[in-house]
Amino acid sequence: MLKFRQLINTSEPVLVFFFHETEGVRQAMSPILQEISKITNGKAKVVKMEIDKNKQVADYYKISAISETMLFKNGQLVWRSEGHLTSEKLIEIINKNIELHTA
Repeated sequence: MLKFRQLINTSEPVLVFFFHETEGVRQAMSPILQEISKITNGKAKVVKMEIDKNKQVADYYKISAISETMLFKNGQLVWRSEGHLTSEKLIEIINKNIELHTA
């Protein structure tokens, strides 16, 4: 849990995708997360985290879905959603929380 707190306690926003290894959502989300990482160009971190290997974090945030995506800003949870999301929707959420120009 300490490593996770250090990861999210940063001045740049951190988008974390929590998933179960056996779920196909991870494969569907991987290219989307890579795209977001390129678009944000260092202005936000994009991280994938397997729920089963990070039970303490999953329990702390009460993750009950097959997959969830959360956005942290200055160490605080500012947004969360379950399931598959488009890159457009995730960029919209990130833009609401930081000044980011995607052009």
